[in-house]
Amino acid sequence: MIIKMRKILIVGAGNLGTAIAKTLKKHNQPFHMIEKCKITANSVKNLNVPVTSTISDINLHEYTPILCVKPHDLPSVKSELQPSDLISALAGVSTKTLGHAFPNTNIARVMPNLSIVNGKSDTVYFCENPILAQFSKQLFSLGGNPIRVRSDHEVDIATGIVGTSPALLLRVRDILAQSAMDHDIPKNLSFQLANAAVKASGAIVDENSMISKISSRGGTTEAALNILNRYPVDIAFEASLKESFLKCKDLDYEVFEKL
Repeated sequence: MIIKMRKILIVGAGNLGTAIAKTLKKHNQPFHMIEKCKITANSVKNLNVPVTSTISDINLHEYTPILCVKPHDLPSVKSELQPSDLISALAGVSTKTLGHAFPNTNIARVMPNLSIVNGKSDTVYFCENPILAQFSKQLFSLGGNPIRVRSDHEVDIATGIVGTSPALLLRVRDILAQSAMDHDIPKNLSFQLANAAVKASGAIVDENSMISKISSRGGTTEAALNILNRYPVDIAFEASLKESFLKCKDLDYEVFEKL
């Protein structure tokens, strides 16, 4: 089913809102941006995208809003915005809380990441309305591969895996680069090598472990893995992701209490 694409209103011109704007512009998709902070709005204007400071200047009947503000800014937004359809990229804020803020509104909850600007974001989305769900799928296919899930809980987990984990993996990239620099490799070359490692791992990933195919008995990879296995790296990653999952629940509760 092909749904006619409506104009998009991006509410919030932070990192994610700007990434979505760049994606829509690249695909000639009509949109407008709302950003109250003058400094942020001016930085977006340099990208030659339409931006204004007040929602009252917009005919909401012509637009489908995408919320890209910080979760705690939701109470200030709801008084100005009562659309028929709404797409929310607010981390941790459930469709129940969004429905409380926007009654009689069809709601889609999405979790993209910043790689959407490169067309490589596996955006997770949850929506019970079939038409808005299809619209969300079409819209976020412009920036990668949309993945539909069936509950807020799954979006919360995806927030850690899809939204947060890229930062964790970049932290590993930085560790690799620093290790090279510690062994007298120039900084530019160190990051070039570390980035190459990240790209290589992404190119060969699948549902099965590729570690055994990379590692050979008695080789350099096995030597490195033997040391890595002596340290609780998996525990650190599990703990950090669990903290991300729990933060989703905390944010939802805190935002609901403010509505």
